[in-house]
Amino acid sequence: TIGLSPTTDSIYVRRFHPHERIVGEFGYGAMVEVEVPPFRSLLLLVTSDPADVSRREPTVQGVDFEVVKPGEIVLLGNPGTTVPVTLPDGTDTRVEFPGAALHLPIHRLIGDLVEAPLPDDARGLYEATCFAADNNALEYRELVRSGPTEIMAVQAARDAFFNQSIWRRRYLTDRNLFDDDPDKAFAVGRRWGEMRVKGGAFRLDLGAVTEIDRLELEVGDDYWLQPLKSEEGAWGSFSEDLRTWHRQRFWCGESIVAEFPTGTRARYITLDGGPDGIRAVRGFVGGKALTRHRWRASNLFASAHMAAPGRAWTHDFVLEEAANGAYLAIAVEGIHGVEGAYAALRVGDGYAGAPRRAPSFPSNTWECPVRKVDRNYTYFIPVTPDMIGLPLQAVVLQMGSRPSPWSPAEWPDVDIRPKVWITANEDDAKARLPLDLSVSGSVIGTFGEAWS
Repeated sequence: TIGLSPTTDSIYVRRFHPHERIVGEFGYGAMVEVEVPPFRSLLLLVTSDPADVSRREPTVQGVDFEVVKPGEIVLLGNPGTTVPVTLPDGTDTRVEFPGAALHLPIHRLIGDLVEAPLPDDARGLYEATCFAADNNALEYRELVRSGPTEIMAVQAARDAFFNQSIWRRRYLTDRNLFDDDPDKAFAVGRRWGEMRVKGGAFRLDLGAVTEIDRLELEVGDDYWLQPLKSEEGAWGSFSEDLRTWHRQRFWCGESIVAEFPTGTRARYITLDGGPDGIRAVRGFVGGKALTRHRWRASNLFASAHMAAPGRAWTHDFVLEEAANGAYLAIAVEGIHGVEGAYAALRVGDGYAGAPRRAPSFPSNTWECPVRKVDRNYTYFIPVTPDMIGLPLQAVVLQMGSRPSPWSPAEWPDVDIRPKVWITANEDDAKARLPLDLSVSGSVIGTFGEAWS
């Protein structure tokens, strides 16, 4: 069906995607087993011409590889393994990939969560994910995930998109709050209807525990201020660690201002609600402006009071090892309602929130809105080196419903089956070694942990 003939002497097979590999030489009618990794596609070349399989370029056999540019190949293998390899000149050698060897599968089920009493620190767990995530436009999230680029055309395209006037006027990212550009702002997007969860709340992460005695949220627009308009001001809270919270009054005028008690130290600050838009955020201690390069903000997540966590599911475990780039996937299987289940991780005495979720967290929409889904959320939490060997607890919280801040909360019956998995992008999990063919002979570079 692909043009091969029984008269063909040899069939050559090469894989091009997800990584390149010389699969081998086979007789007509032979069975060849190949793997399609989870969530990936597979691209194979099957040919009777050996010149096709080599593409008239140097190749290696016995290992996955990537052709970076003419004369340079990167070898890919599992950390801590030694692999026999045939080099382009026909030399047989053994390649040692750096890093600690993994003894467990990269993709594996950690365990099922079971229902447990609502923990006393349910607010801290909920806030951990709200502060880890963001409500920026999806396009800006993808820019952050992609990282910097060295390709001039790509950078030019990014600049053209994010510098266009209509993007600036839509106020779709929290970075607008910290650049002192008077024409920018961060506002609740309503292009596809109301995206705030149960009225929303403004949250500010200072990036580290910081001494602060004054916080100013510059609104400059009476229409934006209406949700908080009150002669008595508004209320909010602040915390150093997400566990212990202190109430704080905010006074509302052209700006929303909080005067903190002398000696206040905080990292996390939240209003019980929030204005429709804010032009700038500034903090001070002793009259001196605070540095804001690590500050982050969100404006769509429900306040802890309105979210009203009421039921919990937990699973305790210890990670013995994790691949490079590993992350936990807490899957909430079943129907739980729109924004009806949130997940986080207890790490020793602290917390780790989920910066990403499927479906995506609510977003101030530029073009395509995040679809409101009532089931099967999956929360993704990066595994950091300090988590290995520590007692960990995956927690899922069922969020309730309050028609108003003074109403009792209600929690509908749900049939959910939360599970926690560990996984990794296999590209990140691989160890990488460059093979430099541009010099005389074949040189395998050993670059230690920087390449693990």
